[in-house]
Amino acid sequence: MLSAEYTFRKAGHAKILEPPYCLYGLAFVYYHLGNYHEALKHLMNATNYQDRRGYVNIFVANTIGQCYRNLMRYDSALHYYNITHQLAEKGDEKAWIGISFGNIGFIHITQGNYAAARPFFEKYLRYVTTAFEKDTVCISEAVTGLADIEI
Repeated sequence: MLSAEYTFRKAGHAKILEPPYCLYGLAFVYYHLGNYHEALKHLMNATNYQDRRGYVNIFVANTIGQCYRNLMRYDSALHYYNITHQLAEKGDEKAWIGISFGNIGFIHITQGNYAAARPFFEKYLRYVTTAFEKDTVCISEAVTGLADIEI
């Protein structure tokens, strides 16, 4: 992947097919290795290009939010989760609308603002039970968030 990225950079990302997707793929690896700064570098570069599929922009914005969350830069994380939410609504991506509600709610819980978190987790639960009828992970996250708020 690094060799491909070097070649793409040398040729110019604008000349390759689907640069946001290629950059996201590389950033995704860095993210899962815990190298959030390197992931952010490639994700931010991905935002400079138009995505033909539409949903890759959602992946990019959400992963930027995840990187900032893991770096404890909560204001930046919240900003990118809001962008994720806007993109999801624009594309009528019900699952991502729900996920973005959960991520925004999680930031509020992390900051101890439980009252602000509640409506986001309620919406998260509503969306994931509709979009992910059998996805117990997302449903569990939503219910756990609401339980944390109650406690």
